[in-house]
Amino acid sequence: MKLLLFVFLFSFISADSFDIDFSDAVLKEKKAEFEVYIKPNGTEIKKYKNYSETVLQDKTTIRKYSGGKAEYLYADGRKLIIDRPNSLRTYVSSDGKEQTISMKGKTPYGEEIESISVVIQKEPLIEIRYASEKSDDILDNDEESNGKKINGIKIFFDDICSSTRKLFVSDKYENGESFLIEVSFCRFAEYGFCYGKDKAVTVEIYKGGKKKETYSFTWIDLKSPQKRKVHIEKIISRINELRWFFLKMQKYIR
Repeated sequence: MKLLLFVFLFSFISADSFDIDFSDAVLKEKKAEFEVYIKPNGTEIKKYKNYSETVLQDKTTIRKYSGGKAEYLYADGRKLIIDRPNSLRTYVSSDGKEQTISMKGKTPYGEEIESISVVIQKEPLIEIRYASEKSDDILDNDEESNGKKINGIKIFFDDICSSTRKLFVSDKYENGESFLIEVSFCRFAEYGFCYGKDKAVTVEIYKGGKKKETYSFTWIDLKSPQKRKVHIEKIISRINELRWFFLKMQKYIR
């Protein structure tokens, strides 16, 4: 069954690489319901009020709707429907068989993303979590041809864990509210929480179950050791501010 499903889905591979690109397109004519644009290579694009449409050389019709939805209609009757805001891909075979797959917690290639949780302290709970449902890539680092680790999301996550542990070890944090530091990584920015995001890394700080701070930065910064360090220092500083009031009150009571 899994093999059949793989073969079925494999026939749609690269559909996401097809796009409607208006760069270099020139307005050819205006009609009542749509405008017609033409590109230097002869590709014609029809622009309607709520969507744009083009036909590729292999007769595949692409429709891109406002709001993040798209349809890919193939000449042999197959169809791919993509709902990016809701993290859904629907595959329809030429004989009408339909399969809808949630992309939540998956890479754009369908690989499952694992949530990772690191507990710094049990009581009160201090936890750092890599959120799979808010990410579109696994918690790992890219490698260059020489084997050197780059990219840095795993390095960043490990450094956040280490820095947070040092912070809470330096002063005893007892009988206070819990902390959750949630890290997510949007490398492709194509689906769900990640859809349309221009900043790859998001850190959300929760105290007592309530979100207190959201901090984001770009993939370019993620790949820079110096900039990663600056971002970590700012995040740790904010966590310290949030716990500082409680520590101060503890010392005052004593």
